[in-house]
Amino acid sequence: MGVLSFCALALLAFSIQVHHTRGQSYIPQFLKSKYTSLDTTGNAAGAKPESYTGYGGQSYVEEGHSFGESASIPVSEAHSYLSGGSYGGGGGGFANGGYGGSFSASGSLSGDSHGALKTKTKTKTKTKSKTGKYSGGCGSAPPSPMNAGMRCSSYGGCRADCIPEYQFPNGKTQLSIVCQNGNWKVADEPSWATVPSCQPICLPECINNGICLAPNQCQCPENFGGPQCQFENKPCLNLPVLPRNSKRSCRAKQCTIECLPGHQFPDGSSIATLICNNGFWLPGKAQWAAIPDCKATCVPPCLNGGSCLSYNVCQCPQDFRGPQCQYSASVCSAKNMQFNGGYNCSGDMDSFSCAIFCPEGIAFEFVPEAKYTCFYSTGQFFPSPQPQCIFPEHSEVISHGSSSQEFHSGEMYHIGGQSRQQNSFTRLDNPEEEFEIFRHKSFRHNVEHQTPETIINQVDQLMVVPTSGYEAMENNFVDLVPKPGSCYAWGGSHYKTFDGKIYSFESRCSHVLLKDAIDNTFSVLIRNHPDCFKGVDPSKCHKVIKVFVQGKEYFLKRSEQGLPIFASAKKILPIPGHLPGLRVNIAGNFVVLSMDSMGLVLKWDGKQLLHVEVQESLWNRTEGLCGKIDGDKRNDLLTKEGHLSKSIATLASSWQVDDLEDPCNDTPREEHACSGYLEQEAADFCGKILSDPRFAACLKSMDLTALLDSCKWDYCSCKDSDKSTCTCETLEVYVKDCSHKGVKTIVQWRDEKTCPMKCTGGKVYMPCGPKNGQPMCGTVSMLPEDDDSCNEGCYCPEGTVLHENRCITKEQCPCKLRGKKFDPGASIPKDCNTCTCSNGQWDCTQVFCGARCAAVGDPHYVTFDGKAYDFMGQCSYYLVKTDELSIKAENIACAGSISQAMNFPASVSAGLPSCTKTVTIRISGQVIKLKQNHDVVVNGADVTKIPYNVSGSIIRAVSSIFLQVELPNGIEVWWDGVSRAYIDLPASFKGKTRGLCGTFNNNQKDDFVTPENDVEQSVIPFANKWKTLEKCNDVPDVLSAHPCDVNLHHKPTAERHCAKIKSDLFKACHCLRHGVFQKG
Repeated sequence: MGVLSFCALALLAFSIQVHHTRGQSYIPQFLKSKYTSLDTTGNAAGAKPESYTGYGGQSYVEEGHSFGESASIPVSEAHSYLSGGSYGGGGGGFANGGYGGSFSASGSLSGDSHGALKTKTKTKTKTKSKTGKYSGGCGSAPPSPMNAGMRCSSYGGCRADCIPEYQFPNGKTQLSIVCQNGNWKVADEPSWATVPSCQPICLPECINNGICLAPNQCQCPENFGGPQCQFENKPCLNLPVLPRNSKRSCRAKQCTIECLPGHQFPDGSSIATLICNNGFWLPGKAQWAAIPDCKATCVPPCLNGGSCLSYNVCQCPQDFRGPQCQYSASVCSAKNMQFNGGYNCSGDMDSFSCAIFCPEGIAFEFVPEAKYTCFYSTGQFFPSPQPQCIFPEHSEVISHGSSSQEFHSGEMYHIGGQSRQQNSFTRLDNPEEEFEIFRHKSFRHNVEHQTPETIINQVDQLMVVPTSGYEAMENNFVDLVPKPGSCYAWGGSHYKTFDGKIYSFESRCSHVLLKDAIDNTFSVLIRNHPDCFKGVDPSKCHKVIKVFVQGKEYFLKRSEQGLPIFASAKKILPIPGHLPGLRVNIAGNFVVLSMDSMGLVLKWDGKQLLHVEVQESLWNRTEGLCGKIDGDKRNDLLTKEGHLSKSIATLASSWQVDDLEDPCNDTPREEHACSGYLEQEAADFCGKILSDPRFAACLKSMDLTALLDSCKWDYCSCKDSDKSTCTCETLEVYVKDCSHKGVKTIVQWRDEKTCPMKCTGGKVYMPCGPKNGQPMCGTVSMLPEDDDSCNEGCYCPEGTVLHENRCITKEQCPCKLRGKKFDPGASIPKDCNTCTCSNGQWDCTQVFCGARCAAVGDPHYVTFDGKAYDFMGQCSYYLVKTDELSIKAENIACAGSISQAMNFPASVSAGLPSCTKTVTIRISGQVIKLKQNHDVVVNGADVTKIPYNVSGSIIRAVSSIFLQVELPNGIEVWWDGVSRAYIDLPASFKGKTRGLCGTFNNNQKDDFVTPENDVEQSVIPFANKWKTLEKCNDVPDVLSAHPCDVNLHHKPTAERHCAKIKSDLFKACHCLRHGVFQKG
């Protein structure tokens, strides 16, 4: 026997001794009475030793066996060491190893790292002699190598020839084997103790640890690809950018982007994929350079050139109305009433209403209705008919084009694309009688300062009525074309509605600033922080903003350190960040909260200025302190009940919201802060600053009288020695609203004397910040690409990023994980990978990991991909099913004893319907059943000794509670003998499983796949299809309530026990996900 063979035998004997000694070193208490005698092999007493068959087609050849034939020999007569198998493998018992792994008879002997097969056999022959069958004393032929043919002669020895495209390890395709002193030796290779197998040839060779599995076929590691494994598959370390109105779910190599309900991609699809390619996320569709935003859908579609603004909301051209823009606006024109007086009209996309009136002193034919309404679907005004005005005999109606009178037209002006005429008069031949002109049709857009003759030509009909003794009335026509709008709340007291109404009041309470008046999909509440009323430090005064959207509550407020916070009702959320339908970013000094699906954007400066922007989709849908966006500011002061308030205090009280836990008893106040000499001082200052030539382009954009009043209010109520500083927010609103209406010439309006902006933390002032917003640690604040607004503020210099309100280099950025901060360079485990904090982001290794499935209690399930659910079926169900094995659990009805064994009180466990009774494993013809009370049955026979080995499956006790079954393929099953079963899968099973434990592919969405490869959406239909016995009844598919909702008297006890998960006892684990455990 050669030196290598002797060493192998010695190492094998030592390994077996160590393994069995270790197996006996600890005997759990529950085993001492159950398994009273343990041998050193792990086999039952008197059991016959196992026989094993060669691996991979290798034959343990005796004389007379043909090439490639398999044969079985007893363990006592075969001494072999093997290594082979697949990437990431490893073996315990007699199992295949893997790339970089090992094979061992007792989990201790390692093979080489290339998956080669080595065999050393000891045949049943008598003592070798030089008079054997072959020259040299050998009595039988040498073992035949794999992938080769061999010929032998009695005198010339043997010759082995590899089949085409295979070679021996030395690169040759032919070997000569000679018998020397009774042993076969490979000629010219004296160091070879055995005849090696022929290996496939790969040209060019496999690189980067690739394995040549077959001729010119390389098996590559997970992070390499290509014919020779020459291409490195760089992982995508960060998640892709989330398109608007979408949500995403990602695996290591692929992300799925799904549009929110009511939205789709421009090509009509609603789901798209991104593939990780060499470190970059690339769309699955070749025609897309990037995943586009999800656009709203309208069904039926918008007609006549209308565009879909949000789900089933059309924006119609000026001349069309209706839900789908299917009606012409002309069918409800005011002139269709044939009324000879004046009227105030307004409307929406469905109807057009007018209130008619006659000049003072002029009577109607009969009493008119409050309003006359025309629905675009019918084209008729109701009620009908409408009365006419009865004019004096000396009055006449001026027909179209008449020139018998001399006109003295008032000022014509144009605001926001709408022309208006104020106080236009004419004088008849009688110079002592004055008349007013009423127009029945609004002027064309873009008309300014025209002559009376031009005005006449644009009026379908003019009427002349006496005006002596009363003031001329203003024509009130509302532009009905939907358009975006802006609302402002600033200074703690001032408000500007979408339609331009400016008013002020003071209050300590919360008020509804804005809400959806139709579907109640969102609401925005604001209040002034209590620090605003303490008079200690004005810099601490700020607004607290509460947003309700999609049934959830969010806050915008400041921390004790003065930093902006965006939070839900349960936790603080990152800025910038994404949630389905919500985006929060930083733009200069503003936190920008975008609700894309609602068409709503909130911009908060972290202090007292809040700017609200809405899209056309909210036209005629808003209410609150911001008013109704419909182009008519006369209805902006509507109360919550829909009445027009006569005072600002009444309006504010109507929209006041009381907190149930902290009711507010304050009464809104609208008394002006100015009086005496201070009022004149404020008027002088504000008049001067608002008339500054820098703001000349904005003179027509806002109601300057109301703005002047707001400025005076701020000046008089200012607590600073320099009262001019308190007026800066009013000026900022002035400039922002002007810019929002299209005036882009006012950019650098600040200087050292006029509202200078002081920057801290290393930031510098920029009148227009970076296009994509402020770069921040961990990510970049991504503003919409189509946002062409200029966002002034304090920004970090180029090359630095913002972190906790100060500028640092990107390399100094820390990382966060579930609210816990980690310094640069810190490492944390993530499954079997390691993540390192680098440049504010986690850089993780990309090793594929195993996973665990749990069936716990009565029973709660968690799949390999982490999906948690409950199922109370009383039958036998497949937990795991693959092509080579199955693991099933038998659930029976129980009265709560198992839950009590898990330390639940009897009062809580009462009424629970089912518990796990047994776990059965089937693999390679072997059946292992794990029963309650730690009973084990193998192939129908009770096991009386532990550890136990059956065809490479090792059953052992790993603690005082758990039994473990380690299968040859690396799967481990843990069983506590009561009701808890855990299944650990190695990474090689990724994507190969089905059953109640799911699919093991990092995608929870397809965990509920059925045997027919359908994906169920609910638990009960899914689980029913994985039962193993047809005679069992299906669990009824009814909507079951949570046990705590059914047994409300038990809920406080349950919450008290489960709250321990969030206690300081488990504080170190709070960065992990504990919701599943607390809920279960």
